[in-house]
Amino acid sequence: MELHSCADNERTEWDAAWRSRPLRQLVNPVQIHVVPTVNDDWGEVIGIEIAPDPPQFEHLIWRETDVCPICGMGTSAGEQLAAKIYPYFTTGFSYGLGVWVHESCFATCEETAGPAPVPW
Repeated sequence: MELHSCADNERTEWDAAWRSRPLRQLVNPVQIHVVPTVNDDWGEVIGIEIAPDPPQFEHLIWRETDVCPICGMGTSAGEQLAAKIYPYFTTGFSYGLGVWVHESCFATCEETAGPAPVPW
């Protein structure tokens, strides 16, 4: 019984940390490739949300590039924020993608109603 309680507590902490993130909407076209595969038709991107990663879990998320999805410029330590973007497609498909974003670019995105999606 005690093992399940520990796992349940960890999952509760994980879910709460991810759901409490401020969720925003990109107002300009995304500047990185967000279609997950080339072989499937996901439809057109109809919107992209972004939320910073909880600091205690940001090291667990893979990020392919240091290019900011908002401005298209490279990021570097000290000016970057670990985040996930969530592209939404006309087919109804959506997923989360780990990114580095400039804090100043994140601030330009419009606030939107949450909660932010929880990975896994």
